[in-house]
Amino acid sequence: MFAADRGLLLGYRRGDPKTLELIYRRYSAEVMRALSRGFRVGSGGTVSHAAVGPLDLDAAHQETFLRVFAESARVHYDGLQPFEPYLMTIARRAAVDVLRAQGKLMREAVALDAEPGARQLPDDADSPEQVALRTETAAVVRAFLDTLDGEVATFATARFIDGQSQEAAGAKCGWSRQQARSVEARLKADCLRYLNDRGWLQTAEGGKAVVLAVLGLFLWGWAER
Repeated sequence: MFAADRGLLLGYRRGDPKTLELIYRRYSAEVMRALSRGFRVGSGGTVSHAAVGPLDLDAAHQETFLRVFAESARVHYDGLQPFEPYLMTIARRAAVDVLRAQGKLMREAVALDAEPGARQLPDDADSPEQVALRTETAAVVRAFLDTLDGEVATFATARFIDGQSQEAAGAKCGWSRQQARSVEARLKADCLRYLNDRGWLQTAEGGKAVVLAVLGLFLWGWAER
């Protein structure tokens, strides 16, 4: 996509939220499919196939785009190699880390499917600033969800914490699919107001703007499935 519009490359490197949203919408489904199909991993001298199951797929998907949109990944991508291999290499690394954290892969496991863009990848280690920002973002989302009560709280927990489908989350409350869609739409608007009131939508540059772009997409991305 960058070959067709070099302006997008500049937007990506700057962390422009609209560019990041465009990238997400272009590649989100492909990342989901790729992680579901699986990939080769090496561990202790052996090679095996790892696939990300439904319980871990959202976490791996979210971690992928958090890393792709982080400043370290944006500045390391030179725009000469195709973007998709670069993205998919990051996706497999993120998936391995998620599976290792769940005890489903050995600690020494690594993804073996090297892509042409792999040599450009930045160090996987987060900076202290990135760790702090991610923690702050999670706290803000959790604080918003904690303002909810009753059936709305039940729906939001099932939908955004447990990662259930819109239909399944609505069924917990005895709602039809249309009722669930309406409640989720109101939650979107309420969350945006909550973030705006606390200054999270007031920034035009820096890491917080990038996290906001990701936050909005991941909170509401489930509605598209």
